[in-house]
Amino acid sequence: MLAVPFTIWQATIDPAVDGWATQRGLPVPELRERGRGQQAVYELDESTAMEVLDRIRRQADGLHDAVLKTRTRSWVRKAVSSVSGEPVGGQRAARRPRSGSRSVPAAAVAAVRHYLELVDTGVPPLATSGREREVVERELGEIDQRLELTDDVLARLDLLAKRRGLLGELEPAPVGTPDELEAAFVRHAGSFARKHGYDADVFAEFGVPADVLERAGLRGGHDGRADAP
Repeated sequence: MLAVPFTIWQATIDPAVDGWATQRGLPVPELRERGRGQQAVYELDESTAMEVLDRIRRQADGLHDAVLKTRTRSWVRKAVSSVSGEPVGGQRAARRPRSGSRSVPAAAVAAVRHYLELVDTGVPPLATSGREREVVERELGEIDQRLELTDDVLARLDLLAKRRGLLGELEPAPVGTPDELEAAFVRHAGSFARKHGYDADVFAEFGVPADVLERAGLRGGHDGRADAP
């Protein structure tokens, strides 16, 4: 479960103002009164929760309210620690064993998603951040202004690096070639399928070729998985 304070949720990931959650197929959260205020509560697996937290962190960078920006960044750090079991500034905390299969690594989820998008559309998906173009352009304008005002060479270097990243958001490149996406699917599809209880027929119905399913170890042939337990 991931419980996001309502003000943070509303400013960063509310589907009414940000289409990312809808594009990712996230469920509509349940709004609950918890502790000192209202929260948007999601029932998510660990990898999806981490993806949501990364999205909130990225959106926080574009907030104009400095207090809310600071609060959001602090909350994300604590939430990541809670979800992953990794303390903010210390060693990894001991975690109670979970029942059932272990969580699917984020890399496996991304590999399956990207390859299925390739199968579905015929073209590799783009490495988009999901942020609104207007937000990115506004940040670019702010960086250009700061570049004109600073004489510190290291500050300028940092700003130029951030500017390149923002330009990449405006003109995203494919996440990989078709061969690279297929290889990643072959590597990770096994753990993803076991976690979610999918068999080869589901992937075949989606359009995944039989030889790819065989190489992924989902239907006879050589098991190409690298992340099997």
